[in-house]
Amino acid sequence: MAVFHSKKKIQTSSIKLGIMRTFLPFFCSLLSATFLLAQAPQRAVLLLNQADQIQKISKLKDARIIYRSTSQVVPIEKVTPFLAYSITHELEDLELWIRFSENGENWKDWEKVKKDIHEGEVEEGWVSELMFARKKDRFFQYQWENSMKKQATLLQLKIHFYSPGKTTKNTNTSNRNQLENRSCPCEQPAFEEREDWCPSGDCPKDSTPAANTVTHLIVHHSAGVNVANDWSAVVRSIWDFHVNTRGWDDVGYNWLVDPNGVIYEGRGTNLIGAHFCGRNTNTEGICLLGDFTNITPTEEAFNKLVQFLAWKSCDRDLYPIDRVRHAPSGKNLLQVSGHRDGCATACPGNSFYPLFDNLREATVEYIDNNCSISPLLPTPYALTDSLVGTEKIQLNWAFDTPSSNIKLSLERSDNEDFRYEEIARLDSDINTYEDSDIEINQLYYYRLRALSNGEASAYSNKVIVNTNVVGLNQYLNSSTVQIYPNPIQGVATLSIQNEIRGEVAIEIQDVVGRRIQQLQWNKTQELLEANFSLSNLAKGLYLLQIRQGEHQLTMRVIKE
Repeated sequence: MAVFHSKKKIQTSSIKLGIMRTFLPFFCSLLSATFLLAQAPQRAVLLLNQADQIQKISKLKDARIIYRSTSQVVPIEKVTPFLAYSITHELEDLELWIRFSENGENWKDWEKVKKDIHEGEVEEGWVSELMFARKKDRFFQYQWENSMKKQATLLQLKIHFYSPGKTTKNTNTSNRNQLENRSCPCEQPAFEEREDWCPSGDCPKDSTPAANTVTHLIVHHSAGVNVANDWSAVVRSIWDFHVNTRGWDDVGYNWLVDPNGVIYEGRGTNLIGAHFCGRNTNTEGICLLGDFTNITPTEEAFNKLVQFLAWKSCDRDLYPIDRVRHAPSGKNLLQVSGHRDGCATACPGNSFYPLFDNLREATVEYIDNNCSISPLLPTPYALTDSLVGTEKIQLNWAFDTPSSNIKLSLERSDNEDFRYEEIARLDSDINTYEDSDIEINQLYYYRLRALSNGEASAYSNKVIVNTNVVGLNQYLNSSTVQIYPNPIQGVATLSIQNEIRGEVAIEIQDVVGRRIQQLQWNKTQELLEANFSLSNLAKGLYLLQIRQGEHQLTMRVIKE
């Protein structure tokens, strides 16, 4: 079938084609820019006032009123890969909830908005934690409580919404600041630099960083999501929350670690951050991404944290289980500590914090094992102790694979659980040792590991021997006075058997002799057995000064 075109139509088509050829590159670049913009971070802030947004009022039986807003629209379109948000307002004691919906009809459960535990004021006075919603959530409602005895609270909210954008750039890792020729050989683990986790360049560094002399490494959890398919986007969200909601100069943490064991550079090393309740000098903050209130970190995250702490301990000549005064907080803190050790917070989570003794010991073992997290040599185990009179301590253990190529290194530390020294190197078929180089009134810590051709096994279990105080006092000595169990987990028993009747007093002191607690009993017969509790005290070494009339004895106990 023939198709005929007029000359005018042909000319018009030619003109259109010329225009397209001229402007097509521009249209393509505009389309590309629009696509990239949809993937780039987006931010919006809503200022909400209750006056025109109250949907209904509910009266509750316990003299409270619930105020609920109307359905509100999330002010960001094409959210990806999730929606991050935080809330600020002026009322300190307000209980606030929020919920989301895809269509404004079917709503998710209400979620309580919790206050952010970090120090530092915002303009509105109260700031929430960083929270997360799905990218499909297009509508939200908020509600709050007020006592019926008070007038309705005038509530003005500011909600900060942030879409971090999908991370499209292939991430790289860096190994800057590696150590060479140091007695502690652990290198800095690979990490993602800022241009890796923020490829758009929208997360600038602090322009005026402050140098820091690090004496303590502080471990946090982010208290956010535990599952994400783009952890770089989570890091960007934390940066935005700290900078644009909280008003800080940069992300508060020096480093962050995701559940896959990937490390992200925050403020960077040896710089003052914003993570330790306003007392950040001399600390470096490492945050594990996730909420560890009810679960523990992944093995990948835990192991990577161990490697990081080992490197930083080498870098700053720190010892994870050494207790050193942190001057800004006025506290004697272990050099690897949790956020809650210096601040009024549950961070780094009730499930993670009980693992901190293991974390510190794993870090020390990692260093001692030449920076190897999986030693190849078999490990001695079942180390036990017994005090033979007052002159020696007998140690026994098991080792399943004795060999002429393997030696066993027995180490001891006096009075504190750090700075062990080798006291014997034994053939691997030996399973007992008597330590006669001991003194009364001492604590001794022992551990054991296998060595062969420059390789080392993990350490055995640790044992603690308390020689108590063996005095010359005929009424108060190691035969007449016993405290058991020792170490103490919670409740212990004091046993005194002598001829003296009357008042028995105990003064519990810390290791430098400061009084912590006083106890008193009336001894009416030859044997006194009395229970007392140390459950309110932190783990560590304590002195018990026991007085009975003019007689006195000091004993050492360990609180586990």
